[in-house]
Amino acid sequence: MITRAALLAAALRLLNYYNGDEKTAQNPGGLTGVGGMADNWDPCIQDIGTVANGVGEVAGTIAAAQSTIGMVWDAATTVADPGAGNLRATTATPAVGSYSLLVSATDSAGADIGAMLTELGASSSAIRARARLVAVGDAAKYLDLRITGVTGVGAYRTVGVTCIGGPGGFATGDAVALGWVRSGDKGDTGAAGAGPNWGGTSAGTANAQTLAPAVALGSLSGNPSYEFIAGYSITGAATLNVSGTGDASIRKADGTAAGKGDVVAGTKYTVTLVSGQWRLAGGGGANLAAIHAAMFSI
Repeated sequence: MITRAALLAAALRLLNYYNGDEKTAQNPGGLTGVGGMADNWDPCIQDIGTVANGVGEVAGTIAAAQSTIGMVWDAATTVADPGAGNLRATTATPAVGSYSLLVSATDSAGADIGAMLTELGASSSAIRARARLVAVGDAAKYLDLRITGVTGVGAYRTVGVTCIGGPGGFATGDAVALGWVRSGDKGDTGAAGAGPNWGGTSAGTANAQTLAPAVALGSLSGNPSYEFIAGYSITGAATLNVSGTGDASIRKADGTAAGKGDVVAGTKYTVTLVSGQWRLAGGGGANLAAIHAAMFSI
């Protein structure tokens, strides 16, 4: 990382290297004259590299932000107008937790950014935007932020943020760039899914059970689902008649016929109509009876 002081010092030395004068006591940086090339060529090349890297870092810092605005950091934490062109945090440790940034409604060049800041908070998503605040010329000083709201009018805006990364490290007077990517608006809430209807406790007989749900079934078509509590344990091939639409066989989830142990009195089940047959949700199977028998045989 090239510091601002190192960048400026290298640039000033280069002015001396290229001024065309011979190396003299008044011009120790010259490349001509006795000793000029020998003494100054290597440091000249080093300074060219320093300036090139420093300019590249500054350009990269600015280009890395989107919708960037230039501001000046104010280290105070008081909730008050930070002053024209300034911004401050309401905490002395902005690299941690949630807090507010107090941002002037004018940037460091005096341009009005109040409307832009208000628009930043207009998204209906919980996270209004994701932002980066970075020191101009020193990309090692930065904060990555979630913006959760923007309030206020007049001289400054209060921007609610949560820090999600970065060391911070800004000092009073540091030039900083604030850039962000705004979140889109929250989409409309979709309609609730139909889900299974409640059928109560089945009636009828063990192998010819019936349901009379409040949401009646019109016909044995489509794929309606019902939840119910079995009033009987089936002992073999069985049917279920919902809302008087006719007997339809009870099947396991894989489509094979249900039998003894697949529907047990007092147990809650979900069935879905598939090709005119009621299929039990889940594995179903001789399974409950077998498990029950195994448990009590231990």
